[in-house]
Amino acid sequence: MGMRLRHSVWAAFLICLGWAHAAAGEGKTYVVLIGVQDAKDAAIQKKANADSDVQALYDLFTTQPNRGLFTPENIKLLVSNKDPKRPHEIATKANIMSALQWAFRTATLDDTVILYWVGQGAPLEKGTCYFTADSSLAGRAKDAVTNADIEHEFSKAKSHRLLIFLDVNFRGYAVDPAKIPEMSLKKRFSEFAAVPQEEEREEKEDLGRSVMFISANNGLSESAKTPTHGLFTEVILEGLTGMADK
Repeated sequence: MGMRLRHSVWAAFLICLGWAHAAAGEGKTYVVLIGVQDAKDAAIQKKANADSDVQALYDLFTTQPNRGLFTPENIKLLVSNKDPKRPHEIATKANIMSALQWAFRTATLDDTVILYWVGQGAPLEKGTCYFTADSSLAGRAKDAVTNADIEHEFSKAKSHRLLIFLDVNFRGYAVDPAKIPEMSLKKRFSEFAAVPQEEEREEKEDLGRSVMFISANNGLSESAKTPTHGLFTEVILEGLTGMADK
């Protein structure tokens, strides 16, 4: 990951913490952490460390000194495998849609919403999809979370502070790409209508709404990994634990 993007990621999370500080006085912060490491279909590639990525963020958000900014009852953790240490739900399509609905529809004008998703995706005939733990490649139009599903919930958001982090490869399938038309990949991220499609951080005002969006590798290739985390998450963990100042 280049230093420019690394600094963009750090800056975005510093702004996130600033928003959370502001929300502590004016409202609440709602967090949805989604890690889909394993899907039921072997045709969907494993996303190494996806579960541990969001588990590490959950731990960071729910321990001191961040407990004052992020309250556990306002954080939903969804992973593809059972977690004996943390309150969580399995990252099925139904559970993910329920979590998105909870965050976007519960948060009010002065609240902050953070969505962090690590997983795989694929093109559809007219858009894209995000694989869940119970998705299949052949049936993805029905059993994956589609961009239309997210757009529907995103449009319901009342909050003016939305932060979206995606480490999702929309070519995350073990099938010859020539067999899966990819023209619709041009429409990736269209579900976040107020967000420009850029790899690095951008901010855009839309009717008073501030939306920040970061995507690893612009969603078109697998992101690099460290032994314990994806590099995208590793950089964020570094920044939040003080290494960004070194």
